[in-house]
Amino acid sequence: MLLGRADVNPNIADRNGRTPIICAAMAGNEAFVKMLLEREDVDVNTADLSGQTAASWAAQKGHDRIAKLLRDRADFALGYAASLDFYSPEQSGPSEPLSKRIRRF
Repeated sequence: MLLGRADVNPNIADRNGRTPIICAAMAGNEAFVKMLLEREDVDVNTADLSGQTAASWAAQKGHDRIAKLLRDRADFALGYAASLDFYSPEQSGPSEPLSKRIRRF
């Protein structure tokens, strides 16, 4: 598999600035997120062109287990989500800031 090769950069971004870890977190693909997190060179703090990270996308999409996996990574930095006051559109009832959704894990 390509991810096992040292010469493969797992942080290559698409035209929207989304890396494989961001895409996997957005899609809710927990197995792929776990596989990517096995590599120490995967940058969990990279933001896409909209400024969102894998953790902020996971939290916004309601993929709480993925957000927790990312948050538990030793090099995780809350960064972007902590500086924002936006809310998850998937929620009904009172809105909860995304930064709080990430922190509660």
